[in-house]
Amino acid sequence: MKYTVAAALLAALTFSFPAVSDSEEPAWLFVQNAESATVSDGMLTLEGVSPVMLAFTDRPDRMVFHLETQDFAGDVWNDGENSFAADPPNAVLVYREGSQTDSVVLELSDLTMVDGDTLAYSVSVLDGDLPSAMEDPHLVIDSTGGAGGRGGLFGGNGGSGSGE
Repeated sequence: MKYTVAAALLAALTFSFPAVSDSEEPAWLFVQNAESATVSDGMLTLEGVSPVMLAFTDRPDRMVFHLETQDFAGDVWNDGENSFAADPPNAVLVYREGSQTDSVVLELSDLTMVDGDTLAYSVSVLDGDLPSAMEDPHLVIDSTGGAGGRGGLFGGNGGSGSGE
């Protein structure tokens, strides 16, 4: 089952996000993993969220960074005029519903950290169907035009880091 989810994530990244050219700042993609998710009244709630997120760039930069989910929910989401709060990102949500793996393309806004391992987003569905309950959700957030488009997002280290 994990191979199916990994294949779906790879397919979503391959077909949903453009490559970065040499003349542009690297665009970061963020991955949030959780145990389950629910949707009610346009609110996506991720429960059992991992305390650490993965951030990475596509070719030609190929940078990788780990960051605390609470830092993403605070500083990364809200920081500056080009933040996700100011320019809501698109995302692909890959999930299991029973024995089926599926995905949906969303626009995320209004991130709230409900508690240490629960996050809630206001969502608009851009493509696909969003069920009311999901297992094993993986949210891949596209930063193009948003906060992650800044090259100095992680201290300008230009390489991999740990976020600690």
